[in-house]
Amino acid sequence: MNGGSAVVHGRLTITAGSALIAAFALNDLTGKGTSKLTVYRTVAVRKGATLIMGCDASSFACLDDPNQTAPTLSSADLVRGVLNEQAPLGVIVHNSTFSDDRRGTDNRVVR
Repeated sequence: MNGGSAVVHGRLTITAGSALIAAFALNDLTGKGTSKLTVYRTVAVRKGATLIMGCDASSFACLDDPNQTAPTLSSADLVRGVLNEQAPLGVIVHNSTFSDDRRGTDNRVVR
């Protein structure tokens, strides 16, 4: 996901054999602005699926950072819900905020 903002109004489910990669900082379609994933419910990563979400210059370089050895870019993804994993191939999350307002829990930032 490197083409600006993507907003999911509802549950996002990544199924077996699928992958969602949202570890980009720039909008590569326009050359201006940023990329960001926002989900307004649960993110579910099912058996055999892969999720890579978020990036941070200090811990996990964005895939579109021009200097991978000394990165400077970061993303800021948001999930208004929870992350639910059920035997995925892999889940990598950096610099993303999770909050489950329905349960009254505090925001959690994963760096």
